[in-house]
Amino acid sequence: MAYIGIDPNVGDITFQKFSGTGSATSFTLSQSVASGEAIIVTVGNVIQEPGATASYIAQGTTLTFSEAPANGDDIVVRFLGRAVDQPLSFAMQVFKYVATSNQTAFTGADSAGAILAFGSDVDVYLNGVHLDTTDFTLSGGDTVTLASGATVNDELVVRAFRSFAATDTVSKASGGAFTGAVTATGGLNVGTIKDASATSTAMTIDSSGRVILSAIPYIRLEVTGTPSTAIGSDSIGIIPLNNVIASRGITHNTSTFAFQVPVAGLYNFQGGLRWNSSSANYLWWRVAQTDGTLVQNVLVINTGTTGSFISSFGSIILPLAASTDYRIEFGDGSASTTTSVQGGQSFMTIHLVGGA
Repeated sequence: MAYIGIDPNVGDITFQKFSGTGSATSFTLSQSVASGEAIIVTVGNVIQEPGATASYIAQGTTLTFSEAPANGDDIVVRFLGRAVDQPLSFAMQVFKYVATSNQTAFTGADSAGAILAFGSDVDVYLNGVHLDTTDFTLSGGDTVTLASGATVNDELVVRAFRSFAATDTVSKASGGAFTGAVTATGGLNVGTIKDASATSTAMTIDSSGRVILSAIPYIRLEVTGTPSTAIGSDSIGIIPLNNVIASRGITHNTSTFAFQVPVAGLYNFQGGLRWNSSSANYLWWRVAQTDGTLVQNVLVINTGTTGSFISSFGSIILPLAASTDYRIEFGDGSASTTTSVQGGQSFMTIHLVGGA
């Protein structure tokens, strides 16, 4: 007997085909199932009933029929769901209607009171026969209309497969953004850390675990030549750091010797200064804003004798504000004198070490 119908092809629902031999009752499934209710089985396009006293049972990867399908019968198994590592999950709702004489339109509450609703993936069965899409039309997401009227007491079954996307996820392959806090109780394996817009790399970790901070603001300054610096009546002069060796983020004016940092935080100052001559027996240098506001009153004190080639070395960590003009000053305890700074032997390095 011929049946009207088509091979199952419902969205991303996985299906598997077998052919009856007339003797085989057991078939191996391509994926494991919990029970016969987890699959839809058709033989010759006729839907089969699951159960130990019905047409078939299924457990794990084994499908067992109560009677062997006839030789050449098309056996189609549709799995209701997908593997857990897939981006979509599926649910199915079944609606059953008992037809009145010559009824064509089926909508609203079914025999159990469920209100018919469906998306784009729908199977329709009439008395267990899978109908071809030419045998019915769908409209409004809630109405199935048969091309020909049903006979009284015919059973119409609508299987609506509803797919949904798991939207609150981040793809392992293509990545994405977390807007909330992320807690990792185990190890966090990462090679690169970027800013929130993913445009700037802040940190890289190589295969040996070495950490490279590629965005730390820093600057290396030096004195070139042998410039003379006048000490004012306030006993303070400006160190003529007139050459930028290297920098990232920190700007420096080689004429006024003022510098700015790009972000507020704690900055390390480390340097060495050598004066060609001085009339005082001590020298010191400090950091101040260009308006005279002090950051650190006395940074380094060097005691010694007056005369040529007096050196000062030292380091300190100081809080600095962003976009503020700073400079490095010095004094020798005397007013209105002139001191020359040795080029090539006087330097200063500044870099960010942490938040303020």
